[in-house]
Amino acid sequence: MTHTAEARPGLARGLWALCRYETLLFLREPAAVFFTMLFPQALLLFVGVVYGDQVTDGHRYIDEYLPSVIAIVACNLGLLGVAFNITEARVAGILVRYRLTPLPFWCYLFSQVVIGAIMFLISVGSLFITQAILYGIRFGGSVPVFLCVVVLSLAPMFLLGLTLGGLSNSVRTTQMAGTAAFFFLMFSSGAVFDRDEFPTWLQYATVWNPLTPVLEVLTRAYLGRSLTSELLPLAVLTLLALAAAVAAHRKFRWEVVR
Repeated sequence: MTHTAEARPGLARGLWALCRYETLLFLREPAAVFFTMLFPQALLLFVGVVYGDQVTDGHRYIDEYLPSVIAIVACNLGLLGVAFNITEARVAGILVRYRLTPLPFWCYLFSQVVIGAIMFLISVGSLFITQAILYGIRFGGSVPVFLCVVVLSLAPMFLLGLTLGGLSNSVRTTQMAGTAAFFFLMFSSGAVFDRDEFPTWLQYATVWNPLTPVLEVLTRAYLGRSLTSELLPLAVLTLLALAAAVAAHRKFRWEVVR
């Protein structure tokens, strides 16, 4: 009993120190800060300048686009942020040192998710502030439902990042694969171009894009539309998260495999 009580503060302190260290590493990486904090702002401002208060289907275009930017932030932090951090730590031999510490296996991976979630909140919070100042917030949904959808949307993106980072042996490979996947998912999900304008065959093909259900559900939850028609995307999203979690757990590598 006493041993358990003593171990918990030690675990908490170790996890806190790990999260603080990983946060400092993130903030020292210019590319990570740019794509997480500045790139989403640039997208929102660009769309605001071009379309402004243009109304379609009873909603301003800028209100329909904000969930798209939120989805892009989640994808960026998962596929680029988490994956790159893990691979870089492995190549530098840091993961091997972590493995020799008393901290459990899950602590390092958990710290990556925590840092990603914090950066996500900061980035999305700044987007809402920008939107509120320039265009006003017209949130039509339920706050609890929207928050639940956000958490559900973050899960597969972060787990895909853990999977990619857990498998890759090279920082360059992770950068190339993560960047290619990020831009492919972004452009083919409807986050940049409206999927209704895609050819029919491409609309069907991009239904299975992991970012597509994230975008669909976030948009509907934000605007207050019914989620009933989105049961399939929600199911796909859940299955994707489970599959990625299993892959990340089974295939994770602590050191470079020659």
